Amino acid sequence: MENSTPSDLNIGEGIAIIGLSGRFPGADSVEEFWENLLNGRDCITKVPGDRHPYFQGDSTVDGGYLKCKVDEFDGNFFNLSPRDCGFVDPQQRLFLEASWESLENAGIPPSSLRGTSTGVFLGMSGKEYEAILRGESSQPKDFLREMHGNAWSGASGRLSHFLDLRGPCIGVEATCASATVAIHLACLSLKDGETDLCLAAGVNLILEQPQRFPPTLLSSRCKTFDTDADGFVTAEGVGVFVLKRYKDALLAGNRILGVIRGSAVGHDGSTRSFGTPNPDAQAKIMNRAFEKAGIKPLDINYVEVHGTGKIFVYPFLFYNKIKQKFLSNRYACGGLERNEILGKGVPGFRVKQSLLINHRSHKAKYRTLTGRLGRTEPRQITLLPQA
Repeated sequence: MENSTPSDLNIGEGIAIIGLSGRFPGADSVEEFWENLLNGRDCITKVPGDRHPYFQGDSTVDGGYLKCKVDEFDGNFFNLSPRDCGFVDPQQRLFLEASWESLENAGIPPSSLRGTSTGVFLGMSGKEYEAILRGESSQPKDFLREMHGNAWSGASGRLSHFLDLRGPCIGVEATCASATVAIHLACLSLKDGETDLCLAAGVNLILEQPQRFPPTLLSSRCKTFDTDADGFVTAEGVGVFVLKRYKDALLAGNRILGVIRGSAVGHDGSTRSFGTPNPDAQAKIMNRAFEKAGIKPLDINYVEVHGTGKIFVYPFLFYNKIKQKFLSNRYACGGLERNEILGKGVPGFRVKQSLLINHRSHKAKYRTLTGRLGRTEPRQITLLPQA
């Protein structure tokens, strides 16, 4: 993803980001999220007090929890009755709110989209609310409401139903890559002419049991790129992008926050264990993305990675094969998990990239990593002078 101006003639086939919204650990808005990044704020906390009435399991596990009260929702605004709301997963509710905010951010009246081919692509992987509902003996049973309120397709479909959108409406479950795959599919839909506008998003909430990998993890911090890396705990969040073909965005006079020039999706295939990455397979996926974007690997000057804090992954994956194959010695590398841990299926790193571009920012203050890597890692961000 690159910054864009009308003079960038070689990105005419790219996909423009014309609006965004989000809520992340310690941040009720994208603007507050940016301030947290600027200040290197640690957003890992204990389970919020308002979660305890229905929270299951160990409530002492640290995680990246949202500040907002996830059980509060204006159902009337979205034409949902109190009975409907009781069956609707809070992740769906959060997505509805953030989608409306993203259209406001893009300067698009939601009513103007009625009957259009606008697409909705939502990455979502958790179904903890469904388990809570089934465990409540006092909750009246309603099969259809429970199904629609907790299905991944129900979440994306509810937005299309509310706004009367006629384009593709897809719920994507690809674990931690759910939001990234949703964005990829939205870009393909736009490039194929199937849609003229898309909302691409990801959402995750921790409602039942905080997840800590491995269970013996003591620090509750994700030490990406560090030889002290010993695992991670999960985080919450929602992020929504409003996407449009770059040429169309220019003609319409839309504000362009960034451009997605190319993307690719694939699988590692067979490795030594189910969760072990395959550098060769990932290098091929990266190469496909470079080809689609029409750029050379050596043109890259910033890489944002998905850093789960597993020690066997990063020295092997990024500092050896992939860097030797593709990247120069001058690129910057970042991992959002250092500040916010792992938000399953949430496009936090995409939001961060867009903010970095628009604020002309780069890495600044560093922390020396331990062990054999001998690397340094940014803890805060600084602004670059305008070109």
